[in-house]
Amino acid sequence: MTATIAISLVNNIGFGSFDRLDAAPIYSLPEEQAPTNQTTLNRQDAVTDAIRSASRTDRGWTYLFTPDYSGQKVHIRLIGATTRSPATNIAMRNSNLDWAVISTPTCSPNSVVATQYTLYVACVENKILVYDISDSDRVKKPILSRTINSDEFNELIALALDKKGNLWVSSKSNGKIIRISNPITNPQVDRALINSPNSPAGITFDVNGSLWAVSTDGIVLNIPVFELNKNSLAIDATPTYCMSNSASGCEKIPDSYNYFDYPEGIAILNNTIWVSSNGDKHPGHKLTALQVSGNKLIFLRTVNSFSCPGGLFSDNKDLYVNDQSYGLGNNTTCGYRDGQAAADGVLRYRGGDLNATPTVWGKSTSRPGFGGITVVKIQ
Repeated sequence: MTATIAISLVNNIGFGSFDRLDAAPIYSLPEEQAPTNQTTLNRQDAVTDAIRSASRTDRGWTYLFTPDYSGQKVHIRLIGATTRSPATNIAMRNSNLDWAVISTPTCSPNSVVATQYTLYVACVENKILVYDISDSDRVKKPILSRTINSDEFNELIALALDKKGNLWVSSKSNGKIIRISNPITNPQVDRALINSPNSPAGITFDVNGSLWAVSTDGIVLNIPVFELNKNSLAIDATPTYCMSNSASGCEKIPDSYNYFDYPEGIAILNNTIWVSSNGDKHPGHKLTALQVSGNKLIFLRTVNSFSCPGGLFSDNKDLYVNDQSYGLGNNTTCGYRDGQAAADGVLRYRGGDLNATPTVWGKSTSRPGFGGITVVKIQ
């Protein structure tokens, strides 16, 4: 089943191959699985990607991409190399200066996700912008290659890429998490989870291929791979794990630790599932740590030292938090302090140690969206 989808092709420069997060080499396939055309494509992509990487001048650099909802921009920071600002020729490293800014005048971006070569931007206006960032010049001036639209989109929030390069997006107002196959070459909306959970916000993939999602209704759950593989635009998935304030069939978060209050972001680091909440029922502005134990999802602890935490991101080493009102204290009404732009910040906790002092990148955004930030190290 294929949903109606409209694709605006702007420019296809630099997209000769299909992006992969980690394209599997042929020798990693199970012995009983015969090689397929997809296997051949994976091998060709890996070779093409290696050639493209070798020619990059920014190998070893790390980029931070942050959505700017009210400003209709995406901010790009260079955080992993010493180089010079294109505007001032001043040396930059872990700087609070933008390396580049993408203007998105018809898009209020809620979230971003990227590979080494491609940046995806989820717009609340029900479209996804696809940019070429295949070398340092194109990171400075990303080329819009494609716009993806679908009648299945209704208030897009978060983005995630699975191991096969399929793009997934949470569509909050119609209660769907939607898959887009071949998002670069031939985007097709071909699968959708319905009300799994309702009002979905943050999404991320586990190493085992399962999908973790949070709902602003106060639910955190995990969808197993076999449910994701069902071929339907109305998959009523049964979660493997679920925790909630009150939803039936879910583990209940202990009353003594308060509750999920408008969860927006989710990330996994060192087998810990981190969830951000930024509701108005204080201490709602917090991160909650969860863990799988046996056949249950259990509560570990909360961390309350945030003003308005939105999107979370893990690069498997560090935890990044997009705090919309960092430095304003936790009496802030989330999302309504646009005039306090200087306080906005992205925080990095080394090794996921939230007891340590974080690195802070601030003074760039007028208001992040739901805050799906992404960090990409160029190999």
